Amino acid sequence: MLIAILIGAFLYYGTGHATALGPQFDQAEASIKKNVQDEARRKQALEIVAQMKSTETAFVTSREKSTKAVRAALSKRDATDAELRAVAAPLLAEDKQVRDRMLDLQFQLRKVVTAEEWAQVYPSPPPQR
Repeated sequence: MLIAILIGAFLYYGTGHATALGPQFDQAEASIKKNVQDEARRKQALEIVAQMKSTETAFVTSREKSTKAVRAALSKRDATDAELRAVAAPLLAEDKQVRDRMLDLQFQLRKVVTAEEWAQVYPSPPPQR
């Protein structure tokens, strides 16, 4: 039962994070166009952001399929923990794969832009009071 609750919470709170990144990519793209003066580096940085966007788009599509399978398993009252784990495994693996890919792309982007440009693309959050 605890597994079902955890998977349900994961689906409820986790499914929206991919689509929430869309505006961040748009802001990064706009900042790169504005702040990266070197044409070759700007083009390379924009290609990396485009890869990030396509990775997220593919992830959303894939996640929808996996989420349906998990929801179907959760709807069965007699589903065992092992069954739920087996159905959730691909969903969790996809999530990890996308996080790793996005991290790799961010490292690639950091190599393309200068420290000053990076600070403009990804400004630090304001200090908490």
